[in-house]
Amino acid sequence: MNRKRAARVAVTMGDACGIGPEVAVRTLAGSERLRRACFLVGDRAVLCRELGRNRLSRRVVLRVASSPDEVGGGTALWLVDRPFRGLSSLPYGRESALAGRAALSWIKEAARWANEGKVGALVTAPVNKAAVARNSPGFTGQTEVVAREAGVRHPVMLLVGKRLRVIPATRHIPLARVPRALSVAELARTILTVSRDLRRWMGIARPRLAVCGLNPHAGEGGLLGREEVTIIVPAIRRASRLGARASGPHPADSVYSAALAGKFDAVVAMYHDQALIPVKTLERDETVNATLGLPFLRTSPAHGTAFDIAGKGRARCSSMRAAMEMAVRAARSRLA
Repeated sequence: MNRKRAARVAVTMGDACGIGPEVAVRTLAGSERLRRACFLVGDRAVLCRELGRNRLSRRVVLRVASSPDEVGGGTALWLVDRPFRGLSSLPYGRESALAGRAALSWIKEAARWANEGKVGALVTAPVNKAAVARNSPGFTGQTEVVAREAGVRHPVMLLVGKRLRVIPATRHIPLARVPRALSVAELARTILTVSRDLRRWMGIARPRLAVCGLNPHAGEGGLLGREEVTIIVPAIRRASRLGARASGPHPADSVYSAALAGKFDAVVAMYHDQALIPVKTLERDETVNATLGLPFLRTSPAHGTAFDIAGKGRARCSSMRAAMEMAVRAARSRLA
């Protein structure tokens, strides 16, 4: 293995009709350091469209490769070209089956490279779920796709802001299904995965994890719901016996203020909105979506394709920049 090449980070361009290509290109064009560490995966014509529209063609030198092994060094903007005919002609801001097919193809191939050690980490720009699902029925998100390519059955979603780290124990499922989806074994596995990967990828020696209750006031000892008694407490105990530093269940309406005060390194919530509302409200622009439980770290900006502003030059790059920075650090630690 070429250690220098394996330390590089692959960045997929996302849905060509959204802001993914724009924020990826602008972020890399604005940082020589990130260009030395990262390369793009996508369509050359789409990339050139973004370079021209954002007046970046003269600021960076574009180099094109056919595989990660051909990606060179220096400050050039490198692209592993995976073209799709007609992709660059699609209008901004509209759902497209072609854009969804291209985005999914790039994610799968880049995830395989990361799993094989050809790249050190993976960053994925936003995709439109409906567009991808038109080609791949049952698609629920990039997290699940990356995990399948890595042969991992139980990925964990982590949202990282400057002050908060939050984990939804269940992800993209209807709220009515959450109680049935929770189990002692799965929740304990999630707690242990978070504990291990916060050490592995983020350098936290003994992560302090707060585990939320599902019900108001964490169930009030069973008065407001039994899930805390039958599932959450046993899961915390099981994970703690295996080395995790976890406590709870904590009421969700007070645990985040405690985390902001520095009492916890991360909060494990029971469902999607219980986890994401606090971090996106407080730290929307620089939040990173990371996937734990893989042999590598995958990150993504914590926003969508933003079809309403696509092609208008108004997209903010701060979340994409934070996602690249985190992936670069993880790629280096993977080789340590």
